[in-house]
Amino acid sequence: MKVETISCGPAVNESERKAVAQLKTRLIAEQGGGEWLLLTNLAFSTTHRRQSDEIDIVAIGPPGVRVVEVKHWMAAWVNRNTELVEREAERVTNKARKVGTTLRRMIPELGRVDGVFLVTQDAAKVKPLEGREVRGVRFHTLRTWQGALGLDASGYLTPSQVKRLGKALYPKASVAIDGALRRLADYGNLELQTPADERFHRMYKGTHSTRRDSVLLHLYDLSAADQPNPEERARREFDALHRLQLYPWAPRIVDSFQEAPGYAGEMWFFTVADPAAPSVEERTADGTWDAKARLAFARQAVKALMELHKAGEGEEPMLHRNLTSGTILVRHDNTPILTGFQHARIPADVTVAVSGSAEDEWDDAVAPEIRQQGLGAADRQSDVYSLCASLAVLFAERDDDESLDASTVLAEGKVDDPAERTTLEELRGSLAALLGEPPAVVVPPARFWTEDQVVDFRDRKYRIVSRLGSGGVGTTFKVVEIDGATGGDRGAYVAKVVWDKVTGERVLPAYDLAHSHLAASAGLSTIFERAAEWRDNGFVALMQWVEGEPLSELVGVLPILAEDFQEESDETLALRWLRTVCDALDVLHRNGLVHGDVSPRNLIVADGEIVLTDYDCVAKVGEPVAAPGTVLYSVDMPLTGRLVAPADDFFALAASFFQVLFEKEPFIAPILNAWRTCNAPYRGLWPDTSARRMESCQSCVQRSRRKRRTASKSSTSFAIGSSRWTATPALNTSIPHGTIGPSTMLT
Repeated sequence: MKVETISCGPAVNESERKAVAQLKTRLIAEQGGGEWLLLTNLAFSTTHRRQSDEIDIVAIGPPGVRVVEVKHWMAAWVNRNTELVEREAERVTNKARKVGTTLRRMIPELGRVDGVFLVTQDAAKVKPLEGREVRGVRFHTLRTWQGALGLDASGYLTPSQVKRLGKALYPKASVAIDGALRRLADYGNLELQTPADERFHRMYKGTHSTRRDSVLLHLYDLSAADQPNPEERARREFDALHRLQLYPWAPRIVDSFQEAPGYAGEMWFFTVADPAAPSVEERTADGTWDAKARLAFARQAVKALMELHKAGEGEEPMLHRNLTSGTILVRHDNTPILTGFQHARIPADVTVAVSGSAEDEWDDAVAPEIRQQGLGAADRQSDVYSLCASLAVLFAERDDDESLDASTVLAEGKVDDPAERTTLEELRGSLAALLGEPPAVVVPPARFWTEDQVVDFRDRKYRIVSRLGSGGVGTTFKVVEIDGATGGDRGAYVAKVVWDKVTGERVLPAYDLAHSHLAASAGLSTIFERAAEWRDNGFVALMQWVEGEPLSELVGVLPILAEDFQEESDETLALRWLRTVCDALDVLHRNGLVHGDVSPRNLIVADGEIVLTDYDCVAKVGEPVAAPGTVLYSVDMPLTGRLVAPADDFFALAASFFQVLFEKEPFIAPILNAWRTCNAPYRGLWPDTSARRMESCQSCVQRSRRKRRTASKSSTSFAIGSSRWTATPALNTSIPHGTIGPSTMLT
């Protein structure tokens, strides 16, 4: 038979990969002239955590449609977890029901869409499951795969109908998809940190979808294990890191070891905080960090490694094996945080992440014996070498006596022969002798602030929870106010820090301009406090904390969110959000102000609503542009001589929603050309509506303001799909000619 497999998303575990490959191979070997379409990892709804509730396989062929849930369960596990298996069966039935409802709009006579379990474990471990039903969902194994697809039923779907149904479920079926796991549990924006071929233990950087905390997510795929007792091995690794929680230098565990949502019995995960503290390499550039303070830090780092080695069991030490000037971080109180545990060895020769490094990829701090023989040759003295090499950068190119003496001491730990290297005990004593009385801790510059640091602002104290982001203007932090009486937390805010005086003196008036108008729209975040004047290493403003996700992290899931928010389509959802933002911008524009930095990262989605934040670039209409907003969404025109206009906000808004709707960044040359000509590759993403979307966006992003929609055209249409809004009265005619407003952008 002819078989086409379309990957609608990345396979989450090895079990899914195996099942798809087996089904495709065996279908091709079947006799007959029918055609099959296998849609894999199809995101059809979301959980409350915004994790895609995917359908592993939708099999569409001559016998009809089947929803296949791939599991790596054993019969014994199923027997022990009957309630959980029943819940999974109900989920499969609901998925099948939703698929059937969707497809019958295309082919009313379509038969029943059933859901099945396809178990990929070894035949001997799952034979008792063959043919068993749980809540109407039948178990099949790779040996009885024909039953899973209903091959014994008579065929009635033609090849053209198969393709038509596939397109109904996944409109982008003709677009090649390549990507990695983007979301799991409460975490999104996942970036793989371990090698792509490491399947059992993968590590991702990510952020919590609403709290915005940065974490390292450790994910274990039991179906990819090549050793017995994979769950015990995974749990052992977590337990080893959990023991380190006694020490202040260890990254904090955020989520304990638990089953991944939707993958019970197959995948486990835990998360560790990913600190925003600067590395030794980064902090070295801080001219305010003097030799005494650096010596004090070095001594604390030696103490931390001594404690790590002692955290093993019995005589076996725990080894880090990845100490570099990039994995040793510097907290605000001048103490270390050890990170980069992906190569750590815990007792019994278990490595936290089994992944070697090519010889040409070794960091300069790696010990010679590891370079020559690999990670297996590492011992305590290998960590000593790496620590000394990493700390040596603190004193390099400094000519004061303390720095020169410290360099001499650290050099004793960098000799090639491990037996000749100084020990940690000797190293700690030598550094203590150089240091003498430890110096008082000096608050670092704002560029190097870290979690848990306390900052005074307007006679109140605030504790930093996390760093939200940094840009050309400065840094934003999530902070909580500290109750003066109890010491407890009183509420969360967003605090803005501006690095230099020139920018600070420009930004402060921007917050003053916006402050009094924000209450007029629910689509504008509130400014609670502003600084009287710019102060080095101080807050300039304290703003409302919105518990939500930036629009930038919802690219690709808008159709799913639309269903969750009970909208007719992603178009109507986008249209509703656009109206909210336009109403918010209208408040500013009618008061003669321009936001100046509309972008997906400054648009926060919370509980289905959208809020515009960040007022760094607010300016009066008609004034010269002092600074551009986010470059990717800003007007592509020279700054010299250009005046601020409301049209610029709508240019940025159109560019932002273009990215969310079309899943492409705007203004990369080939994309921009395709956009302006309304040609491929985007027309295929929304059949029959793409050209209209293009025309609407195009009218808002013309280089010349005179070619954009003008305020006098109150009946101008900005349509997305077939949805329209009624025009409101045109903007005040005192706004310069060639601008647009919400009344003309969306009608």
